[in-house]
Amino acid sequence: MLKPLSKIIHKPKFMVYDVEALSIKENTTFKMVGLFSENGYKYFTEIKDFLSCVLKDKNAGYYIYGHYAGKYDILFILEEFYKIKNFNEWELNKIIDTGGRIIGLTFTKEKLSKNEKTGKIRRHNMVITFADSYSLFSTSLNKLSQNFGVGKKEDHDHNIDFILNEENIEYNKNDCKLLYDSLDIFYKKYAKGIGCKLTIASCAMAVYRKYFQDTNIYGLEENVENFIRKSYAGGRVEIFKTASKPNEKLKCYDINSLYPSMMLKKMPTGPVIFSTQQNKEKIGFYKCEVNLKSEEYLPLLPIKLKGLKFPTGKFEGIYDNEEIKEAQKNKNYDIKITNGFYFLKSEKIFKNYVKYYYSLKTESKKNNNKTGYMIAKMFLNSLYGKFAQRRDKEVIVFCNNYKLAKEKKLILYNEKLSLWKLTEYSRAKHIIPSLSAHITSLARVHLYKYLQLCKNELFYCDTDSVYTTKKLNTSEKIGDMKLEKYIKNANFYLPKTYSFDEIDEFNNFIKHYDIQKGFDKGLKIGDLKLLGYKSALNNIGNVDNNHIFLKHGIFNKVNKATYNKRIVQNGVDTIALSVTPEDFIKKEKIIYSEMTEKEFELLDKNEQLEIRTKVLGVTNFGIKDVNKKEKFFKDYEHWL
Repeated sequence: MLKPLSKIIHKPKFMVYDVEALSIKENTTFKMVGLFSENGYKYFTEIKDFLSCVLKDKNAGYYIYGHYAGKYDILFILEEFYKIKNFNEWELNKIIDTGGRIIGLTFTKEKLSKNEKTGKIRRHNMVITFADSYSLFSTSLNKLSQNFGVGKKEDHDHNIDFILNEENIEYNKNDCKLLYDSLDIFYKKYAKGIGCKLTIASCAMAVYRKYFQDTNIYGLEENVENFIRKSYAGGRVEIFKTASKPNEKLKCYDINSLYPSMMLKKMPTGPVIFSTQQNKEKIGFYKCEVNLKSEEYLPLLPIKLKGLKFPTGKFEGIYDNEEIKEAQKNKNYDIKITNGFYFLKSEKIFKNYVKYYYSLKTESKKNNNKTGYMIAKMFLNSLYGKFAQRRDKEVIVFCNNYKLAKEKKLILYNEKLSLWKLTEYSRAKHIIPSLSAHITSLARVHLYKYLQLCKNELFYCDTDSVYTTKKLNTSEKIGDMKLEKYIKNANFYLPKTYSFDEIDEFNNFIKHYDIQKGFDKGLKIGDLKLLGYKSALNNIGNVDNNHIFLKHGIFNKVNKATYNKRIVQNGVDTIALSVTPEDFIKKEKIIYSEMTEKEFELLDKNEQLEIRTKVLGVTNFGIKDVNKKEKFFKDYEHWL
């Protein structure tokens, strides 16, 4: 049961730091680090002095923020830690990584306290967290500080010949203060009383539960949660025509706050009932066997097959009742429901939350309030996904006891540095994927209705936007379409990868939009070159003798990308993919082959057999003995 949080005010405890270093080619040399707190600013010329200052018992519970630190500043901290191992008895507990960027480091120290009444000794861990503030505000420090109205980042180039002088120290101090003041306003005015968090999604969840949640929300049993999670999918991104005709004018439409507008509707909150029949009156999720005729141009029901696709053909999946009911209106769909779950109770649990922040957004835009506008957008778009957070989360931990690590079934990540992968299981009560799945499903249906209006005049869609030659009705109301711009000479290469000329309604040229940043210009599908930064964690232990963690630089990655969501015909038009059940058996084999032999061996026999069952698409045929099961699967795999 997810209950509202208490109204107790948790004071934010944080500091800010910023590392200055000299980078020439692939050589990076640390120069200084600044620290800004409620006590003012100080700087250090040695990382060890900085860590000795921060890692103290009096700072337990503090968050130490650095902006975009996960790709740079945090690496210096890790480097120093592995040289010295211990600062004031504080030890590295875990490294939290997402998408190749470290968003958090936690340091812990055991503390003993005595209960004065019982005399019992209590043990607990004090924690200090180094966090990347980019996970709160995904924008540059310059834009962030201007949006909060606390100042502007200075133009300053010290990369050629860094000298520790007053000018460079003042530059570092200014950067630290800009971030500190921005965080101070955020936590005191917009995220009041929730304490410090790692991500904006965590902030949104805490704010919702503390100030807007007014009813208890039923949690899900494990089997129901796993069932419904399979229906959770993102937005629809498809190319319907790869290019416009010369000087053909297209209209680019956006839906006003698509996901927040869906959050205004009733959500599944009540007890769950298992059923083998569809209940059209209740919010529910059902497993379906689907057969869609190949002539259907615009399928509705998606599948997860090397990405999210909307195919014709025979397939099965778990879908929200709203998507099923919409598909049932189409005579080309033959849908057989096998089983599922529906909710006895549904309520508009996000109504006040969305109305408050959408009002803040519109008023802030009208009054040119950049801070309010930015905060409103962040909170509107960050909450719904948090309910679908995965329970199993992979973190990297330090353990120099090899035998203990093996007993705990940790997976060796880097032997030299005694780093191991650990899968943590969360029992957080806010993990209720039925809410996220229902919101995203409603959003896909809402977009689909606009796509149907355009049909053969469609060129491209992306989650909440439509590129078409057709004129659509527009308004400023939440959930309605608005006209963003006119374009011509459009080329759509891949999802989120395109180029065009923006024009006004009278065909006057405004500006040219290149393909997504990072791609070379003028390349065709199948030959795209992408520039990017190597993952920070992938570099651990794989650099020169001078540095363990630090290796910066750009590398070339050739991405042999082919558009695979629809079939391109005559170089321009596309038709929907057609799939068969065999396509899904191939998919499971690919997943199985990506698991390393070592990872597979660490699983117990029953876990191994469960994976084989999923991969091979067979049941155990009533065989109960584990050894007999294993022999059966080995024989079956050999036969395949």
